[in-house]
Formats: sequence, C-alpha cells, structure tokens
Amino acid sequence: DSISDFSSIFHKNKGRPQHQTRHEQPSFRNHILLYLLAKIQRNPSGSLRLVFTIIACCSIVITAVYILRVVGKLLLGPVYDEHHLSLTDATWWERTSTIVLIICVAAIGCFPNFFESLIKFTFSPQIFAVIGMN
Repeated sequence: DSISDFSSIFHKNKGRPQHQTRHEQPSFRNHILLYLLAKIQRNPSGSLRLVFTIIACCSIVITAVYILRVVGKLLLGPVYDEHHLSLTDATWWERTSTIVLIICVAAIGCFPNFFESLIKFTFSPQIFAVIGMN
C-alpha cells in the first residue's frame, strides 16, 4: 500500500524499530500531507486543480493576515507624525459628499440594469455581443 509507505516517512521515529522508541502518531499536519499525497496519486489529472486550490487558500490566509496587521497598525498603533494629532473631524459638506458618493456606487452595484439601459445607445452591438448583453 503506497499510503503506508508515505506514512512511514512522517513518523517521528524515522524508520527505527518500534521497540527502541515510543510509538508516536503523526501530527495533524502530517495527516493532511498524507491525504494530499494519496489524492494526487489516485487522480494525477486532478492534481493541478488541487495545487491551485491549495495556493488560493494559502493566499486568502496570507491576505487576511496582512490586512489585519495593517488595520491594527493604522487604528491601534502610535501616532508618528504630530501633525495628525491636530486634524479635526470631517465637516458637514465632506460627510455629505462622501455619503452621496457611497449611495451612487451602491445604486450602480444593486441596480445595474437601470444604468445599462441609460448607456446602451452609446455602445455598438458588437460590444454587447462580446460581453453577453444582447
């Protein structure tokens, strides 16, 4: 059995006889590695998809860690520039313009068909055929 061949590699006793060292189970990480190796061996054509899935999952985790570190430094870190301490809150017109911009972006995102009908006459039919909006 090829899986048992792989599992002998990951045991902590490294191939020494069982009576010389205490038998230890492989860690959870090694179980995951064994599962992935067995899956790749059973279905080599799907292994590329598996590799891309693993890369995508790892990139999501790395991105989340990066974003949380940046947010933590921005919101919870010390102030390095003394000029930032003298800044005031946004005025009423700055808040109003920001709220209007957020509402417009949300409206375009929630009701794209309404805005599509407003700009449809400016595009040629070939463009709509390419993007699938006939």
